[in-house]
Amino acid sequence: MIAGSYTDGKSSKAHRVALFFRKEGVVISGSDVLHTWTYYEISKLEKGTNLGLFKGDKIPFESFQRYAAHRDEVFQLLEQYAAE
Repeated sequence: MIAGSYTDGKSSKAHRVALFFRKEGVVISGSDVLHTWTYYEISKLEKGTNLGLFKGDKIPFESFQRYAAHRDEVFQLLEQYAAE
């Protein structure tokens, strides 16, 4: 589990969530959020100061954001679960 924030691409409200890796995709779960993104739905990855996973093909994207603390761990898990 990796803590971060989720935005739905419709409003700027960020939701505190946890990111879980499963065989079929990533699960984003919080008190008022529950989404599963298949690995094919992740359209963009950002690995800068923050880590960002984005879903969608146009702005505004749905997104999961995490500050740098678990950035490398997330990329290792992505390589493990979504090698293709």
